[in-house]
Amino acid sequence: MDYLDLYWLPVGAGTHVQRASLVLYESIAAAFARRRRSTLCHAGLEMGLGGRTFTLELTPVPAAQDVPAAMTGAVGSPLAGRLRLFRYQLVCREAPALPDAQWAVGEPRRLSADPAAIRRVMDLAHTVPARTWGRRADGTHEMWTSNSAVSWLLLEAGVPLRAAAIPAGVTAPGWQAGIDAWMAAGRGGVESPRMDITRAVSPGDLAPLLQRPPRATLAFVRDGAVEAMPVAFVYDAGRYLVGLASDDPPAGRVRLLVDDGPWYFDLRGAWVRGRLVPVGPPAGAVAAAAWFELEPEKTVAWHYGRMREA
Repeated sequence: MDYLDLYWLPVGAGTHVQRASLVLYESIAAAFARRRRSTLCHAGLEMGLGGRTFTLELTPVPAAQDVPAAMTGAVGSPLAGRLRLFRYQLVCREAPALPDAQWAVGEPRRLSADPAAIRRVMDLAHTVPARTWGRRADGTHEMWTSNSAVSWLLLEAGVPLRAAAIPAGVTAPGWQAGIDAWMAAGRGGVESPRMDITRAVSPGDLAPLLQRPPRATLAFVRDGAVEAMPVAFVYDAGRYLVGLASDDPPAGRVRLLVDDGPWYFDLRGAWVRGRLVPVGPPAGAVAAAAWFELEPEKTVAWHYGRMREA
């Protein structure tokens, strides 16, 4: 069976000192940002092709290399990269599984079952930009990390990222940087043509907010007057699920607003315009009289922090 799976692996999984230091770092960062603490993760790829299993991920450069690296780059500073201890590598190797797969957050994301797409990922691994790990690169708003390399490579190979949703409670530093760098190189758009983008921000970029929204509001017109009501909301891999306190939904088009941000430069959110279609209640959702899926006709997303940086 041919497949391309993405795993979200906790940074430092299987270690003690490194893991503890990262938990401390994330706790401090979350406190300064006034947000919930999350799990830092990096992306790893596992591929099945022609009955063989391959893995692809970024790792430190070992003293003894068993397979040639597809590409290497510096960590922290280009000058420091002259030393092996300050270099990273992207390696594709035949292996039964990713080394840290047992600690993965959630189930692996099946990105493709197309053998041609899987071959492109493997063949194009050497073209990933060798940018300095931990430094902000031109055309991006985040630091370049292993996640940047994976998102860049998937886009370059023509693999859609819709199924690569970052799990709730997880932070994947650098994932968006890979997308931004790929787009800045003039390789085309990533999102659906029916989606309006503001400063390259899309609802997918706001997945942590949409997956754990502090509030959600539905606005609509009834009897010639504009009304608004709080609703239960679940974001499920690009689907907008709305729970109402009444089983009598508004007729016609509605607008859903999900936003957050205690400070001006933190303001972020998305609104979706479309029509409600009845669905069953999503797993683990709060009780509601009726659940609906909002089928988007237009979507707008914003993040004032990025606008300030642009």
